[in-house]
Amino acid sequence: MATAVAFYNAVMAEDGPDVENLQLLCTPESWGAWGDFLQVIEVIGDRGLATRADPPSTGEADVRYAKLVSLPDPNQSVRSDGDTLVEAKIITLQFRPSSGYWRVHGVGDYIRPENLPPAV
Repeated sequence: MATAVAFYNAVMAEDGPDVENLQLLCTPESWGAWGDFLQVIEVIGDRGLATRADPPSTGEADVRYAKLVSLPDPNQSVRSDGDTLVEAKIITLQFRPSSGYWRVHGVGDYIRPENLPPAV
């Protein structure tokens, strides 16, 4: 989750997206698709991060999905005490063994593990 939080904060920085940090947080293969990150700001909107990043149902150890959920009141936190269905946008994270860090590969819909680049 630390990478998802850092990515969220870098995109939503007060002075505009923090491109220097975002370049460290994103997979190199995805860099050309991000543009100026304004579309990512639109996707995030008034959403907040959920509290955990989940593995895909297929169990790949090097992929996680962090959820961006709509908040009823952006100044309040929300806690689920059970299974709750919420509309969410997804931050797809991939672990990179060469650096020892998780990297963001996409935001919006789930990116299935087989559609990710090799984790090097």
